[in-house]
Amino acid sequence: MISVFLIILLFVYMRKQRINNQERLELKNHYEQTLLKTELEIQEQTLNYIGNEIHSNIVQVLYFARLQISQLPDIVTHTHRAELYDLLKKVSDDLREISHSLNENRFNQIGLYESIKQLLYNIERTGKYAIELVVADEIDMDNLPVQSDLILFRMIQEIIHNILKHAAASFIKISVSLQNNTTVIEISDNGIGFDLSLIKNQNKGIGLSNIMARAKFIHATVTINSIPSSGTLVTITINS
Repeated sequence: MISVFLIILLFVYMRKQRINNQERLELKNHYEQTLLKTELEIQEQTLNYIGNEIHSNIVQVLYFARLQISQLPDIVTHTHRAELYDLLKKVSDDLREISHSLNENRFNQIGLYESIKQLLYNIERTGKYAIELVVADEIDMDNLPVQSDLILFRMIQEIIHNILKHAAASFIKISVSLQNNTTVIEISDNGIGFDLSLIKNQNKGIGLSNIMARAKFIHATVTINSIPSSGTLVTITINS
């Protein structure tokens, strides 16, 4: 009688193990599919980012260099040579910065905090934006309770890109603080703002949806507060 009871217990245990193994396999497959989808989305947006940067910055500098060459006198002076050198050096520097900002190995080498600083520095040096980065003393940006620093950085990168593309802002601020033992990242601008409900109703919020999906993937939440003509505040809350 006891042996029969033990056999039943063993059967139940093995069945439960099979169910648990199946659930773990399904979770693993779901995780890999989500990660792949996120990587594909990042790649697509990365290509858009490269295209925009090349079009809005590098192409213009190369045009000025061509213009300088077309207007060179028969005898090239040191001043003319120096001006051309500076223009072409700027193209080289800009391409290197774009490469660094998109390179995952580069991100892993310098970490989240330095990547954000570099992103903001590149924006500030255009002379079109005032930038402010405020990180609370108790915050270690490279040891946040987040599943993927890189995905968090890509979220911040996308939010900043949206500001540059749509907000018509002159000031961008990122602040990182600890509120009720929760890490909060706030990204704000003084731009034209927008009606969030209108964007959703017009099916133009794909970029916002991608940000929300990434936030869910790293167990964070995103709230957006924007009023037309009054700027925008995007808050990323990292749920530890």
